[in-house]
Amino acid sequence: MSKFSDMVAAQRDDTPADAASSILTKLKVSSEARAVLLPVVINAIATLHRGKVRRIERVVAGIAVAVDDEAPEMTRHEARMKLARETFITAEGECVRWGQATVAQHMSRIALLHRQAQGLADTIDLHAEAIADIERHGVTCLDDIRVMA
Repeated sequence: MSKFSDMVAAQRDDTPADAASSILTKLKVSSEARAVLLPVVINAIATLHRGKVRRIERVVAGIAVAVDDEAPEMTRHEARMKLARETFITAEGECVRWGQATVAQHMSRIALLHRQAQGLADTIDLHAEAIADIERHGVTCLDDIRVMA
């Protein structure tokens, strides 16, 4: 693991914002640097956390058996118990533990994920349109179409 990952692991029970603030305090960054770095560090921590939770979700769903090298094999029940201690973010930005989330909070997360999935579907459609344009014009890339015009 990297030093940053180790620092994040030490703040395991904190929200990404609290962990980022604590890490920047430990690093003794200036207030100007803190203002610039805080959102970047929060995003990096949230990304690390989401990757970890996603690995646990895959075991719970029966897609995988290993969460990480420290827990090479885990039963679905063990993974579900571990997942209950992890957090997710609702559409309103609320950080909630899986095991404590209400129906409304799960529904909010589902709505957020549907919006993200729609964004991915829209991007997939744009790439499909690009392929169709490239093939229709017999060129190798979209820029070639502009050169022909």
